[in-house]
Amino acid sequence: MQIVTVQFNYEDRSDYKKLLDVFEYSCKKNMPKAVFNSIRIDAPVNNTDRALNFKYNTVKLRIWTEFLEKTKDKHVILADCDMLSLRPAGYAFKKDFDVAYTERTRISRIPMNGGILFVKVNRRSINFFKEWLRINIKMFKDKEFHQKYRRKYAGMNQAAFGYMYQHKRGLCKLHRFYTKEFNAVDCDWPTVDKKTVFLHTKSTLRKLVLGEKKMIPKYKRYKHCIDLWNKYYREMERSK
Repeated sequence: MQIVTVQFNYEDRSDYKKLLDVFEYSCKKNMPKAVFNSIRIDAPVNNTDRALNFKYNTVKLRIWTEFLEKTKDKHVILADCDMLSLRPAGYAFKKDFDVAYTERTRISRIPMNGGILFVKVNRRSINFFKEWLRINIKMFKDKEFHQKYRRKYAGMNQAAFGYMYQHKRGLCKLHRFYTKEFNAVDCDWPTVDKKTVFLHTKSTLRKLVLGEKKMIPKYKRYKHCIDLWNKYYREMERSK
């Protein structure tokens, strides 16, 4: 099993490197037999009028697709770099799927989060990613097409995945996991427990663990998640 994450090297930002280092440490601690593959590349230049994160996500999906076409591993977890591993994830591959995604445990506006994807590498899953990339690129170039799916699914990769889910799911066997277990996002942070495999330190939680936001009463419900991240960070620092 291989865990793959892509990080862009920013000259003036070290926060994501810190998050990635803690993620790598937590994976090696909880899944010592898994290969942790951190693909680090220079931040791409965006010479278009589209948002910078749309460009980055398009490049990330291209890197994922190229990786899947070349890898000899049969089981791959594609992950954002702002994750934390809390326990082994390999049992997810016992389910019958080609590609597994995470749906929010409690859906408000955005039903899915693309921070974690499980892939059984085969012809079907690779073809799914190639078509997903094609749709992503088309959306990047066509604002109207993108906006139609962005309204429901948000982002760039997620909007393109939403299109794939609605129109191209027959390309492979998709499986739904819930974020509470495999990709704990904001709706899950107050209830993270021993069954949670990956904690997604995104948005507000990311700023809290990095000290960019002050702890105020309304964030107290995230304290358990902050303590978990700090625990792994301190262990990592002591191990150096």
